[in-house]
Amino acid sequence: MAHTVWQVADSARIPGTTTTVQLYPQRLSKGIKTRVIAALRSGVAAGGNRAFGAIIARKLALKFNLPLRSTWDSTAVFVAKEVPKNIRDEVVSLIQADATAELLNPKHEYTTYIQQVKDNAVQDVRMINMYCGKVDYQLGFFTPEIRKKAHKLCRIASSPERLAKAEEIIALLDKEDPITIETF
Repeated sequence: MAHTVWQVADSARIPGTTTTVQLYPQRLSKGIKTRVIAALRSGVAAGGNRAFGAIIARKLALKFNLPLRSTWDSTAVFVAKEVPKNIRDEVVSLIQADATAELLNPKHEYTTYIQQVKDNAVQDVRMINMYCGKVDYQLGFFTPEIRKKAHKLCRIASSPERLAKAEEIIALLDKEDPITIETF
C-alpha cells in the first residue's frame, strides 16, 4: 500500500521512531538508471531539483562520500579545479577552434553576432586561465560536438580513486538488495 508524504511525515514525528529511506534499484526505469550512472561517472548531476536521476545521484553521492557537482544546465561542462593544466589547455583550444569555426560560418553576417561569439570565447578562455586550479568553472559551449569532446576531456581528468568509488556505487545499482539512502 502506498502512503502519502503526509502519512510518512506523521509517522516520522512519533517520538522514539526512525524513518529509513531505501532505494530499490530494480524498480528504477531504464532511463532514470542511465542518468544516475552517467551522473556518477561524470561527476555532474544535471537537471536541477526535479530530475529524478539527478536527485538519486546526489543522494547516493552524499551517502558514499563521492564528490558530485549539480547544475540546471544539462549542456554545461564543468572544468573542476583539480583538472590538470594540460587538459585545461586542450579545453581552451577547443573553445578557440569552435569560436573560429563560428566566425568563419558564412550564414552569420550580423556584426553583433560575430562580436558576441568573440566575447564569449574570450571570456571562457580568460576564466579557464584565471580561475581553474582555484575554483570550478562551468562552461557553456557553442556546438554539441565540442561539448562532447570537452566532457570527455574533463572526465579523463577525474582521479582514479573517484572513478573507482563511482563504479562501486554503480555496481550496487545492479544488485537486488535495497540501498539505504537516509535514516531520519
